[in-house]
This record gives sequence, structure tokens and C-alpha cells, in this order.
Amino acid sequence: MKIVKNKTKLKRATQPCESVEEGNKIAEKLIEVLDEIGGYGLAANQIGINKSVCVVRCREDFEDKILINPAIIEASDDRALYMEGCLSLPGKTTKTIRHKTVKVSCDNWENEIEFGPDGDLEEKTYWEDRGLLECVCVQHEIGHLNGELMTDPQFRYRKPIKPSIKHGRNEKVMIEKDGESKFVKFKHAEPLLADGWNII
Repeated sequence: MKIVKNKTKLKRATQPCESVEEGNKIAEKLIEVLDEIGGYGLAANQIGINKSVCVVRCREDFEDKILINPAIIEASDDRALYMEGCLSLPGKTTKTIRHKTVKVSCDNWENEIEFGPDGDLEEKTYWEDRGLLECVCVQHEIGHLNGELMTDPQFRYRKPIKPSIKHGRNEKVMIEKDGESKFVKFKHAEPLLADGWNII
């Protein structure tokens, strides 16, 4: 199956599946495509099926999570800066801002599913945390089902105007450079600012 790259088609919200069985059949096709071309996730409308089904596979064991008629019912105010790609927008990456945790309801899961970081993000770069990757991917794929793309203004990161805030030397701040972000004490951030890092 070919990946849909037409933005007009991708901007149409999908229709709900009438049953879990219907959703599972569509998920099988999505898994086949992921097996063939790789990727962390895929939504049904990316292969031309106008139904609300997506699959994410971000864990190291590549366990597939099938989401049928998914909806984000809760999202953290806390957000993460991330660098995303998309199979429907080949060769393009976009710096996005996503919720650090989300709670999702699906027809094929008895309970709501929580997605978020596996550990303390202050002790490593975001890219090392598979839980956060999965959380971002879930938001990306559910976005597809709602007719949204990672390049839409509500998801894209815009460098804020630097506020005139004075930080204590031991206060932790988030810094970023070239898509990498991390938390450090301000006294350690100061020397990095001259090397192209920014406080965000």
C-alpha cells in the first residue's frame, strides 16, 4: 500500500469504526505497512482508509499498540519540545511542542491508557526516553485521525521572546539546541548559552 502524501486528503477527519472487529482488520493492514517500511506509528488515513484506527510501535520490543476510535481525554499542562518526522511528509522534520503525558480512551481497551515518560527527564535527554517517544507518537497519530498534521501551527514550536527573568544559580532551567533539550542548573547553563544553547 502507498502512503498518502496529499495534504488535502490528510486534512479530512476520519470516521469512527463501527466495531472493534472492523478496527482490528484495518490495524492488520497498518502493521503490514509498518513491517514493510518501518516507522514508529501509522494512522489509517495515511494508507487511504478513512477510519479512526492507528498503530504505534515505539518500545524497544516493538510491541504494537492498536488504538481503535481513540480520543485524548486528559493531557498534562507540562509540555515537551520534540523533533518529529512523518511518513506522509518524507524528508521533513518539525520541532513540536507536545503534552508530556496523555490519557487515551479506545474502543478496544477496557481501561483508559496513560502515556508518558518512563523516568526522570532531568537525568537524560528526551530522545532517550521511550515512554515520551510513545506519548508523542500517540499524539501525532491521533492528530492524523483528526485531520491534523505535525506542521499545523498549534503543534509547531516557535522560539519565544526571551523574558527578562532572573534565575537563581541553582535553579533548574530547560535549555535546547538543534532539537536536543535538557534540564540543567542555571549556573551550568550560562556557559552553554555562548555555544548556541537557548533557555526555553
